[in-house]
Amino acid sequence: MEILYTTNNEFGEAVFARRDEAHIVARIRRALNNAGTWREFKDLMDPFEYQYLVEKNLGQSLEEVDLDEAFNPDAIPGVADRYYPTWLQARMLEWFPKRLILKYDGDITSLRGDALVIPGEFADEVADDLRAEGYTVAKTDLSFL
Repeated sequence: MEILYTTNNEFGEAVFARRDEAHIVARIRRALNNAGTWREFKDLMDPFEYQYLVEKNLGQSLEEVDLDEAFNPDAIPGVADRYYPTWLQARMLEWFPKRLILKYDGDITSLRGDALVIPGEFADEVADDLRAEGYTVAKTDLSFL
């Protein structure tokens, strides 16, 4: 499994994510943070993710969206509550080795559901241990939080 990690977040915590998920979440975050209009949001998003958001989350057809209207990220259900996009610290609980949680004083928080918190000062050491277990691990400056 290919893993990317960063401490590039508001709390300086170490976050490890599968490479594909990290890129997806980073792209969504970039769109949410940078779009001024719905057209810009659409252009920054993956086309299938955009269609899903509009049709399933907003309950509209693609034709109903006024692309020239100002974009507000909070119009997307879950953004204001931080449920969207995927919270990668919660996803860590699905694959992150339990022994490393104990070794590096990891904590499971229940702020918005269970999520793994690893202190940022251990990030490089955790990455080395993951490599020793057979993971491919690389540090990134992607903003996926």
